[in-house]
Amino acid sequence: MLNPNLESEQVIDQFLTTKHGKTRYILNGTNLSAPTDHLIVFVCGISSHSYSFHFLVKALMKQYESLRSSQQNIKYLRYDKYGRGKSSNPLDILHDGDLFVEQLYELIDGVELKPRRVEQQNNSSITLKPRITIIGFSMGGAIATLFASKHSDLVDDLILFSPAGAKWKLPFGSSLVKVSWLGSVVYGAIHNASTTEQKISTGLFNLNDELVKERVKFAVEMKEKEDESSSQISSFVNSFTNFPLTAIEDKIQHVGTKSHMKIMVIWALFDVTVPGDECLSTYFTLLGEHPKSRFAIMNNTRHMFYMEREEDTAKLIYNFLNDSNDDGDVFERSSRALQNIQQQSANEKLMTSSDKIKLTYFTEHPVFKKFII
Repeated sequence: MLNPNLESEQVIDQFLTTKHGKTRYILNGTNLSAPTDHLIVFVCGISSHSYSFHFLVKALMKQYESLRSSQQNIKYLRYDKYGRGKSSNPLDILHDGDLFVEQLYELIDGVELKPRRVEQQNNSSITLKPRITIIGFSMGGAIATLFASKHSDLVDDLILFSPAGAKWKLPFGSSLVKVSWLGSVVYGAIHNASTTEQKISTGLFNLNDELVKERVKFAVEMKEKEDESSSQISSFVNSFTNFPLTAIEDKIQHVGTKSHMKIMVIWALFDVTVPGDECLSTYFTLLGEHPKSRFAIMNNTRHMFYMEREEDTAKLIYNFLNDSNDDGDVFERSSRALQNIQQQSANEKLMTSSDKIKLTYFTEHPVFKKFII
């Protein structure tokens, strides 16, 4: 296992004033004062904030450091969306796609990245745009897709973790949350009916794994420390009501026309939050023919697969970002992203009846079975 401790790591944790309040962000790197060659941005899900990527950032930094394959200065940016963590919770505006795309744009534009300047022979200089990678999880995957569709000139790489945005059957009773006078009451009751640990645990497959236990403990501590309950309830209801969680297929398709952009979609095999057996086919249909797309399905994981298979996720990201060869079809490209990652057999002892249905779906699918690791 990679050691998550980096002696040379530098961290900035502060606020940026944006149009609708303040946005809390965390910037990691090994030399934050130097010009930026590559910015990797993490966009969290509907009910989480920047803490959820804490260990993945460290694992990815360690991946680059251990292989020493890049002389570029890479910086890692994560932030709290409006209504989450320490960021402002604007109450007088819809928490829709436009709001979160605007917030992300303001953040990337406002963070001091110190672009690299290159001297020319005629004593002039040019400013190089940093390579920008957007990684979005769940609702954050939909935000990342919307952002890449609107600001495709800014995005070089798009990585989607079990992204929302395609059509799927939402949980029973979820329509009640969208009733204006009832939403906060219904979600508030659901929110208060279980502990923070129980909520987080629904997105995980193997709760007996020691690493998973550590990550859950950290997530619980950070969520209870940084999330204000009433703010979280109002922002969740606002987002659930107004954000297009199941309705951005046109934007996914538009991203699929951007041939310069590298794209990777990763799904948890046993995901019950944004089920891959309902949603992955949409993303594959719209992005599978893209000349730079890759796909992966993580076995023995639920929604938050990057917490359960942290090191493998970091390897996937690293392999993808460092594969300059876009030759071959989607299967050949994906196989290169999956190299050096051990394929796992399904842990049947932990599987529910629903898990077994998903396993059958993916392992018998003529296309998707080739992406399972």
